[in-house]
Amino acid sequence: MREVVGAEQGVLYVRGDGKLSFHRRGRRYNAAATLTLDAAQPGQVGLPASYPGDDLGMQNDVTVSRSGGGTQRAIDQASIDLYGLYRTSLEVASATDAGALAVGQWRVASYGTPLPRLPALTVSLARLHALGNTSLIAALLAADIS
Repeated sequence: MREVVGAEQGVLYVRGDGKLSFHRRGRRYNAAATLTLDAAQPGQVGLPASYPGDDLGMQNDVTVSRSGGGTQRAIDQASIDLYGLYRTSLEVASATDAGALAVGQWRVASYGTPLPRLPALTVSLARLHALGNTSLIAALLAADIS
C-alpha cells in the first residue's frame, strides 16, 4: 500500500469507523468546500493564524525506484539553484520505468518551491455555542478530515 500511496501521491488513513481508506490525489482537485470558516466573524477562528515561510515538504531532487525495474531521477535545477538541495527517494508501484520517472517529475514540479501552509487552526466550539452558532458546530463535528 505504501508503494501505491507513493505512486499516486494519495492519502492512506484509518477512518472514524475504523476502516482503512485510500484517497487518490485527484480527489482533492477542485473539490467543493465542506464548510467555510470566516476569521472576520466572531468566534470562528482563534487568532492569530500564521503561515510560516518554510521549506517543509520541498523536493527538487527525487530518486524513484520500482519493484522489478530501474531507478529514475528527476531534478529541478532551477529550484536547487534558488532554494538549495532538497533530496528524497521513494519506491512506487509502477508498471514501467517511464511511469516511475513521471512520478519523480511530478513531485519536483509540484514541490520544488515553498508552498504556503497553515499548520494549525483553532476553533472554539464553546465560543461558537455561546454565540449561538450551532449549525457551524454541527458541520465541524461532522467533517471528515483526511
